[in-house]
Amino acid sequence: MMYNITYIKEDGTKKSIKVKEGTTILEGAIKAGVYIDAPCGTGKCSKCKVLVEKGLENIDKDSIVEDEYALACVAKVYGDISINVPNFQGVVCKDITNEVGELQTRRVFSITEQCEGELQNLEGFHPMSLNPDIRINKITTTVLESSNYNLTLDAINKLNSMKLSDEVTLILKGDNVVNVEKDFSGIYGLSIDIGTTSVVVYLVDISKGIVLDNISFLNPQRQFGADVVSRIAYNDGILLQKTLITELNDSISKLCSKNNIKMDNIYEVSVVGNTAMIHFFYGIVPKNLATHPYVPTFKNSPYLPAKELGLNLRNAYIYTLPIIGGYVGADTVGAILSSEMHKKDDISLLIDIGTNGEIVLGNKEKLLTCSCAAGPAFEGVSIEHGTNAREGAVCKVKIDENNIYYETIGNKTPPIGICGSGIIDIVAEFLKSGLINKTGRFTGEHKNLKENKFIIEDSIYFTQGDIREVQLAKGAIYAGIKILCYEYGISMEDISNVYVTGAFGCHIDVENAKIIGLLPDLDNILSIDNAAGRGTIMALLSKKIRNEADKLAKNTKYIELSSHDNFESEFISALGF
Repeated sequence: MMYNITYIKEDGTKKSIKVKEGTTILEGAIKAGVYIDAPCGTGKCSKCKVLVEKGLENIDKDSIVEDEYALACVAKVYGDISINVPNFQGVVCKDITNEVGELQTRRVFSITEQCEGELQNLEGFHPMSLNPDIRINKITTTVLESSNYNLTLDAINKLNSMKLSDEVTLILKGDNVVNVEKDFSGIYGLSIDIGTTSVVVYLVDISKGIVLDNISFLNPQRQFGADVVSRIAYNDGILLQKTLITELNDSISKLCSKNNIKMDNIYEVSVVGNTAMIHFFYGIVPKNLATHPYVPTFKNSPYLPAKELGLNLRNAYIYTLPIIGGYVGADTVGAILSSEMHKKDDISLLIDIGTNGEIVLGNKEKLLTCSCAAGPAFEGVSIEHGTNAREGAVCKVKIDENNIYYETIGNKTPPIGICGSGIIDIVAEFLKSGLINKTGRFTGEHKNLKENKFIIEDSIYFTQGDIREVQLAKGAIYAGIKILCYEYGISMEDISNVYVTGAFGCHIDVENAKIIGLLPDLDNILSIDNAAGRGTIMALLSKKIRNEADKLAKNTKYIELSSHDNFESEFISALGF
C-alpha cells in the first residue's frame, strides 16, 4: 500500500510524497528533500517532534507525544497524513570578513611574505595569485589559434562566440585553459569547513588573498543522526553526499549572487572536515571507522574537478586537506596550521570542542593527537532542552541566591533551548552557588530548583541527567589531555599555550570551563574562532601551506584512547568537579 505524506512548512509551502506503508515521517521527509532535525534517530531525544495536522489516527500510537505531536524518526505511516514542519534555523557563524588584524594581515598576508617563489610577475602575465597553479594571460584569439594551449570544452565554447580580433583573458590551470573571458572578472575561490553539526563556506579573492564573505548552515546530514556513527550506520554514502552537495550548491549560489561574482569565476575550492565528513563528501561510507581499530578508507583525497562531485562549479578543482587518523581529520590539520603551534619552541595544547573533541599537544619537534566523544552534550543533543547555537538559544547564565539571569543569541525571547556555552555556564554557576556538590548531585536549595530540575524559563530547564551528560563529555576531554601529557612525558604545568576552538569552543567562558574541569587551570588560554576554516583558507591560497599540511598529517602521531591502558582510570577521575 502507498500513502501520501504532505509536509507543510512555516511559510505555507507544501511538499507531498507517496511512501510505502510503514515508512516513518522522517524517511519520507528525506526522500522529499524536507529537513526535519533528528539528532538521535531513535526517539529518545524528542527533538524531531512535529505537529500532525491531519491523519493522527494513521500513525503509530506509541510515537505520539503531547496531544497532536509525533516523533518523526519513529512514527510509521499507515494512511494519508499532513505534517507541520518547524523552520529549523541554521547555526550562527561569526563573520570573519574584514578582520584585518586577525585574519587578513596576520594569517593571510603573512603567507604572502613566506612564499616569494609563489608570487611572481612574469612578462605577459598579470601578477600571479598566491596559488601558483592558477594564472592569467591576456592574448588575442588570433595568437591563441597558433599557440600550444590545451583548452577545456567549456573554454572552446566561449572562444567560439568571440571575434578573431578580440583581446581575451585566459585563465590557466597548469597547462590547461579553463576559462576565456573578454572582460576579466577576477579569480576567486571557496574554502569549505564541513563540521558534523554545521558547515561554513568562505568566499575568497585569490588574487588579493582576502576573504570577501562567508555563509553558514546546519549540516543537513544531521537528519541521519547527530553523530558520525549514526550516519555511518545509515549506510548510504551517495544520499549523504547528495544531501550536503544540494545545500552547498544553494549556499554557494547565494554567496556569489550577494557579492556579484559569477560561479564560473570560482577556480579553486579547499575543504576541511573530520575524517567521516570528508568520506561522506566524496560519497563514501567509512565503515571501518565504526569498529576498532577505526581506520579511514583513505587519508589523502583526490584532486579533481568540483563538478565530478555534483558542485555547480564548472571551472573549479577541489583540494582537501589530508586526514591524520581515524577520528582526527583534515579539520585538525587546518586548526594546527591556523594556530601555528607546529612552529613554536614552547609546548602548546590545541582543543577543538565540537561534536567530537580533537586534542593536539606539542611543538615544532613533536605533535601528538587524540579524539574523544565530547559532542552530544556540548552540541545540545543529549541535553533535554539543549539546542545548537541559533537565535533564541540561552548562551550566557548567572545565578545568585534568589534569581537566574541569562542572555540568548540575538536577544530573542522566550528562549528556545540552551546551547553549549550556556550549558557550561549553568553547571559552573551550580558549583559556585553550592547547588551541586563535587559528584554533580543537586544538594543546595533555590526557588528555581524543583524535583531535580532547575527552571531557566517556563518549560526550559536543566536536569540531574543533563549534569551527568556534561560530566561524561568534559571527563572525556580532560582525560584525553592527561593521556597526551603522559605520552609526551610532561605535566600540565609544562604547557605554555592553550588554544581553544571548535563549533562553540571559542564562545565559552574560559573561567567557567576551568571551574567544571573542561579546560586545565592554566593562564595562557586563547580562543581561535573558526580555526579549521582559517586553515583551509591558508591552504586555498598557498601550495607551500599544502605541502606543510601533508607533512603535518604524516608526522602527527595519533593516540587511540579506547585502547590506552590509562584512559579508563583517567576518565573516571575526571568525572567529578
